[in-house]
Amino acid sequence: MDKQLQAEMTEAKQFMDGADADMAEKMAPKLENLKKVGCKDNDENAYHCDIEIEITKNRATNKAPISMRFINGSEVRMASNR
Repeated sequence: MDKQLQAEMTEAKQFMDGADADMAEKMAPKLENLKKVGCKDNDENAYHCDIEIEITKNRATNKAPISMRFINGSEVRMASNR
Protein backbone atom coordinates (compact mmCIF):
# COMPACT_ATOMS: atom_id res chain seq x y z
CA MET A 1 0.00 0.00 0.00
CA ASP A 2 2.81 2.43 0.82
CA LYS A 3 4.44 1.87 -2.59
CA GLN A 4 1.16 2.55 -4.39
CA LEU A 5 0.57 5.72 -2.35
CA GLN A 6 4.13 6.88 -2.99
CA ALA A 7 3.72 6.25 -6.73
CA GLU A 8 0.47 8.26 -6.79
CA MET A 9 2.09 11.10 -4.83
CA THR A 10 5.03 11.16 -7.25
CA GLU A 11 2.68 11.21 -10.25
CA ALA A 12 0.62 14.03 -8.72
CA LYS A 13 3.77 16.07 -8.01
CA GLN A 14 5.00 15.64 -11.59
CA PHE A 15 1.60 16.76 -12.89
CA MET A 16 1.59 19.83 -10.65
CA ASP A 17 5.16 20.75 -11.61
CA GLY A 18 4.11 20.68 -15.26
CA ALA A 19 0.98 22.69 -14.49
CA ASP A 20 3.04 25.30 -12.64
CA ALA A 21 5.38 25.65 -15.61
CA ASP A 22 2.45 26.05 -18.03
CA MET A 23 0.80 28.63 -15.78
CA ALA A 24 4.02 30.60 -15.36
CA GLU A 25 4.55 30.63 -19.13
CA LYS A 26 0.99 31.85 -19.74
CA MET A 27 1.33 34.63 -17.16
CA ALA A 28 4.72 35.87 -18.36
CA PRO A 29 4.72 38.98 -20.56
CA LYS A 30 5.26 38.24 -24.25
CA LEU A 31 7.09 40.63 -26.56
CA GLU A 32 4.90 40.99 -29.65
CA ASN A 33 6.70 43.73 -31.56
CA LEU A 34 9.63 46.10 -31.24
CA LYS A 35 9.94 49.08 -33.59
CA LYS A 36 12.74 51.63 -33.80
CA VAL A 37 11.26 55.12 -34.01
CA GLY A 38 14.57 56.96 -34.27
CA CYS A 39 18.15 57.17 -33.02
CA LYS A 40 20.73 59.90 -32.53
CA ASP A 41 24.35 59.96 -31.42
CA ASN A 42 24.59 60.38 -27.67
CA ASP A 43 28.39 60.59 -27.65
CA GLU A 44 31.15 58.94 -29.65
CA ASN A 45 30.46 55.48 -28.22
CA ALA A 46 26.68 55.48 -27.69
CA TYR A 47 23.32 56.09 -29.34
CA HIS A 48 20.05 57.21 -27.79
CA CYS A 49 17.06 55.50 -29.45
CA ASP A 50 13.31 55.90 -29.10
CA ILE A 51 11.55 52.56 -29.47
CA GLU A 52 7.92 51.49 -29.57
CA ILE A 53 7.38 48.25 -27.68
CA GLU A 54 4.27 46.03 -27.83
CA ILE A 55 3.74 43.53 -25.01
CA THR A 56 0.93 41.09 -24.23
CA LYS A 57 0.27 40.13 -20.62
CA ASN A 58 -2.84 38.47 -19.24
CA ARG A 59 -4.50 38.64 -22.68
CA ALA A 60 -4.08 42.44 -22.84
CA THR A 61 -1.78 43.95 -25.45
CA ASN A 62 -0.21 47.34 -24.80
CA LYS A 63 2.06 49.58 -26.85
CA ALA A 64 4.36 52.08 -25.20
CA PRO A 65 7.27 54.28 -26.23
CA ILE A 66 10.55 53.74 -24.41
CA SER A 67 14.02 55.26 -24.65
CA MET A 68 17.12 53.09 -24.72
CA ARG A 69 20.81 53.87 -24.81
CA PHE A 70 23.00 51.56 -26.88
CA ILE A 71 26.69 51.54 -26.00
CA ASN A 72 29.31 50.34 -28.47
CA GLY A 73 31.33 47.56 -26.86
CA SER A 74 34.46 45.98 -28.25
CA GLU A 75 32.45 43.41 -30.26
CA VAL A 76 28.77 44.10 -29.61
CA ARG A 77 26.34 46.88 -28.72
CA MET A 78 24.92 46.76 -25.23
CA ALA A 79 21.53 48.19 -24.28
CA SER A 80 20.97 50.33 -21.23
CA ASN A 81 17.82 52.13 -20.09
CA ARG A 82 19.86 54.93 -18.48
